[in-house]
Amino acid sequence: MLDHDEYNRWHQTAEHNLTSARILADAGSHDLACFHAEMAAQLAIKGLLHGTGVGTKGHDLVELSNALADVIGGDLPKRLQAGLKLLSRHYISSRYPDAYPAGTPGEHYGAEDADTAISEAKAVVEFVSSCWGQLTKAHEEAT
Repeated sequence: MLDHDEYNRWHQTAEHNLTSARILADAGSHDLACFHAEMAAQLAIKGLLHGTGVGTKGHDLVELSNALADVIGGDLPKRLQAGLKLLSRHYISSRYPDAYPAGTPGEHYGAEDADTAISEAKAVVEFVSSCWGQLTKAHEEAT
């Protein structure tokens, strides 16, 4: 049984984080834009997992993507996997000063980092949305 309300709750939060990432990037907060992009991808994947009743543990995008692959019954596209690995790097380093030997996270991020992270996160959100659509269609056809 698919839980559309739960999926939508998580997916809307993923979309909100994606929008926030763009606003932060435009304001020059590239580190926080990268963090929100990572969160958008994480929330999108978690939404599908919760919506299918699988649930989630942890925050690592690579581990979450493995659970996603199990649910959809196949490997994720290589390009998407690469994007998830890139985004995963931003979970800690974009937020904590001690992730670097000196300076703040904001000093280690630039516009290109933010643009790339946002683009990768958007691809993840769109992929998950497509997977949800396919799961919904298959469920409807089966009932």
